[in-house]
Amino acid sequence: MVPERSNLETRTRNTVRRPALATVLLAAAACKPDYTPEERVEPSFVTVSTEATLGSEKEPMDFSPEAQTATFTVQTLDKDGQSYPLNGDLTVRVRPGRLSMDPKITIENGVWTGDVTWEAAFGPARFWFGDEGDKDIDSGRPAGWATGVSPIFHFVIPTIAQMQEIDDPETNQLAGEFAELEIAERQVVVTEIATDGFWATDLLDGADSYGSIYVYTFGKPEGVVAGTRLLGLDGSVQEYLGTTQLSFPNYTGSDTETLMVPDAIALEGVTGLCDGSDVNSNAAEALEASRVSLTGAKIPASFTSESEEYLDYIEYGQWPIETSMGCTLYISTGTAVIGLDPLEWAGAEIPSVSGMLTQIWSQWIITITDADDIQITGFSSDKTTTTATGSASSRTPATRAVTERGRPLPRPAP
Repeated sequence: MVPERSNLETRTRNTVRRPALATVLLAAAACKPDYTPEERVEPSFVTVSTEATLGSEKEPMDFSPEAQTATFTVQTLDKDGQSYPLNGDLTVRVRPGRLSMDPKITIENGVWTGDVTWEAAFGPARFWFGDEGDKDIDSGRPAGWATGVSPIFHFVIPTIAQMQEIDDPETNQLAGEFAELEIAERQVVVTEIATDGFWATDLLDGADSYGSIYVYTFGKPEGVVAGTRLLGLDGSVQEYLGTTQLSFPNYTGSDTETLMVPDAIALEGVTGLCDGSDVNSNAAEALEASRVSLTGAKIPASFTSESEEYLDYIEYGQWPIETSMGCTLYISTGTAVIGLDPLEWAGAEIPSVSGMLTQIWSQWIITITDADDIQITGFSSDKTTTTATGSASSRTPATRAVTERGRPLPRPAP
């Protein structure tokens, strides 16, 4: 039998425990850092108002690459929602869209009223006014990071041509945006399949009027073939080496409806395409990502392993041709044409060639997707490549170019 503990025993044990606990608490208190909260940076809130036309979901305003202006009133408030007399700069943004003014505005005594100018806003767009610090980084005023947002401005979704048409042929109206394109109410057809994407053309704009685009899918695209009508398309708009591409795309192709793939555009009939020995990029840009054709060209006799073009051939896989109009274009055959070494055919005539037009920084390239797309006098291709399964055009898909040194191109120009 275990004897009961005496009251004295119990008191003794409790007496021993309490000082130990107190010691721990005192030690913890002694280790606590001396903390003083920093002074709050104001403003805490930014309000934005405007009397501009906003459009609506049912009646959106036009997409426009031209400068547009609206007047806004901005006010800064403190943490209690009272007016805060900020004197400094705010940063202005429009998303999605492109600001066409200095992004910094100067606010005095907590109020600013003025015009904001922008271009190429689309869909539901908003204007953001944020305290990200002064334009003069030496002003000494800390940023409060408060941000105010305007009411929604409603704009239409742009077509392929509205995105593509721009004065600078090495960019586009929506570069850097994740954009939805107007497809459902258009007649957009898949024109060609590649191993890592597809080309598409809006028939209502035309293949010769900025109406085409390359959609980069990273692998062989699923659910579409040449002739498929697209019902939806969006993605990240990029300029890959000067060529507009839609990456990380979401697209929907019709299961029941097809459209006629447009005929190749004869380059001989394009006004102003050649500027001496160079291609006029402004004229060629309207045809980018469209199928084009050319007759009466030849491989320059000067194309040798010592020529400047040879380095591009080794690096990117394209080689030069001289056109009957006087300017130089380039051909990329990838593995669509088996057994062709263009160096061995320097000086040979090219009665006809057809392919998809692309560029690498204003060097315009016809991408061959089938061995039958090019005729070289005296040359016959060993056509052992496999056509794209299910392709309505039965064309061999363009594949990654392999250079003479055996180095695959990290990502081919489409």
